Amino acid sequence: MRWLIAFSVLSLASCSASGAIVTGTISEVGEGQLTISAADGSGSQTLQVPTRTRIELDDKSAKLSDLRPGFQVKISASRKGEARLILATSAGAPAASNTPPPGSPRTPVASPGFQAGPAPPTDGSDEWPQFGGPNRDNRSATTGINENWPADGPPRLWTISGLGEGYSSVSVVGDRVFTIGTKGGQETVFALDLASGRAVWSTPIGTVYKDGQGNGPRSTPTYDNGKLYCLGANGDLARIDAASGQIDWNLNILQKFGGQNIVWGISESPLVDGDTVVVTPGSQNGQGTVVGLNKESGATSWTCSIPGNPQPSYSSPIKLSSGGNFGAGGLNQYVVFTSKGLVGISVENAMPLWGDDSASNGTANCSIPLQFGSSVFYSSDYGTGGSLVRINNRGGGFQAAVAFHTDDLKNHHGGMAIDGDYVYGTSGDAGILACVDLNNGQTIWRDRSVGKGATIYVDGKLIVRSERGPVALVRATSNGYEEMARFDQPERSGRPAWPHPVVAKGRLFLRDQDKLLCFNVK
Repeated sequence: MRWLIAFSVLSLASCSASGAIVTGTISEVGEGQLTISAADGSGSQTLQVPTRTRIELDDKSAKLSDLRPGFQVKISASRKGEARLILATSAGAPAASNTPPPGSPRTPVASPGFQAGPAPPTDGSDEWPQFGGPNRDNRSATTGINENWPADGPPRLWTISGLGEGYSSVSVVGDRVFTIGTKGGQETVFALDLASGRAVWSTPIGTVYKDGQGNGPRSTPTYDNGKLYCLGANGDLARIDAASGQIDWNLNILQKFGGQNIVWGISESPLVDGDTVVVTPGSQNGQGTVVGLNKESGATSWTCSIPGNPQPSYSSPIKLSSGGNFGAGGLNQYVVFTSKGLVGISVENAMPLWGDDSASNGTANCSIPLQFGSSVFYSSDYGTGGSLVRINNRGGGFQAAVAFHTDDLKNHHGGMAIDGDYVYGTSGDAGILACVDLNNGQTIWRDRSVGKGATIYVDGKLIVRSERGPVALVRATSNGYEEMARFDQPERSGRPAWPHPVVAKGRLFLRDQDKLLCFNVK
């Protein structure tokens, strides 16, 4: 580190003719000032930080708003107690700190030239509390969607910037919107005001994951009973109070259970079921491929080791509803799409029940599996396709049988949605939107639409977001492709538009790296 060379190790009391060298740990960040705890334990000192002060964090130019409690600093200060040069490092800083830097994140920035339209009414329903929506099936509860979008899209309510990097989507509960981004070298959870996009609080949970496909988090916060369960791309899991942003507990699932990070970073969103948080550390030493944690304490409730020790995939776990042929007494199951295939896990005793790899590839399994009666449909790309797997309980043991396999729905990362007897999603690198009959695997129709991307269902329609940016409104029907509207997302970043679109409380949310855009679609 450059700051190790720049300064000799001196305490707060170390002075020179021109001022002092201050070394220690940041204990508080205020408006235009820092409070430092001395490295030798001799006390604390508050220094003024004028706007002209040069600041470096981890050898990069920074601002006061990038600093937070726990960072180590060395400061050249004047006799008047003003900082002239601040050299800081985030190494060793506690991820559980919850004191947001001043101005973090930046206030909402409205795009020049657009007028915010009237907001739709809200109530206690129509929420999107987790990745994939209320039932983790990519279906929105919003009704009364306006089908007549102008050429530039539905009315934009607000745009916020300052969320940093990452591919996290959003969760929407009450009057709050939650997402994960980056700030000051940390993957950070943000709470925003639904009406305005104004930042309410931000909480760092771990160091930023670095990758050539894009830095930062991939997971989306899961909301349950006033708490958020947030997983970073390096495996940092935290339970956060949704009202205050305070961390209740945190741990690293890879370190705790002996897992290894995957090629493009941990991407799953935690599943909360009753008192249990279900995540996939993918232990390589028998400590648990999939684990259940007590949601109140983070303590291990159970572990499930899958034969072959598969790593996590880029998918997220689901829970099947009871009924059908899932077992005597309506035994519920978790279904997890691992790096090597689909597996069912008993909720009752955390034992693996069945497995299937007919729609699994060896590169990246990404999409959430979808329940269809007593069956599960799942799909992946890289030339693989999708399979409907029927699950039966015969003689006390579970069997998974492939009802059909289709090559016309090779869903990559954009997810799929079921309406009635039909499943919809984009397929392959060509991104052809397909409608497949789940009763027999027959392809009903295919259309290039807006290309490869993410698909959600809302009010008898599909919203398809291309990874290139365009968004289409398509009628969910087996009668053929019927596009009702499309628009190009404004203020596009230079990265693929991989975060899934969300429709909740009459609003469409599009996350794009540093920005989040909110539209009125009622």
